[in-house]
Amino acid sequence: MLVLKNTMLAIALVAGISGAFATKVANSPKVDEPRYDWSGSGPLHSGTLDNKTAMEAQDYFGCKGRTTQCAAGEISSGVGAPKATIFLND
Repeated sequence: MLVLKNTMLAIALVAGISGAFATKVANSPKVDEPRYDWSGSGPLHSGTLDNKTAMEAQDYFGCKGRTTQCAAGEISSGVGAPKATIFLND
């Protein structure tokens, strides 16, 4: 019985670590994803942020919305629109 418990705990631990690793890999930016030099002000940070994707800028500035401009970016690498904007409010 003790061996079965230990085996089940080991399987749960490996599954949890594997799931966390897969999530991190899936959320990492792609090689050709456009990166921008950002300037903005949000609930978490204000100022500039260089060579980051739109998702990274949203996380940094704390902006996830659709109406009030939070930050503007100009492309620095990758293929994409020359300018990008992220917003603060829904």
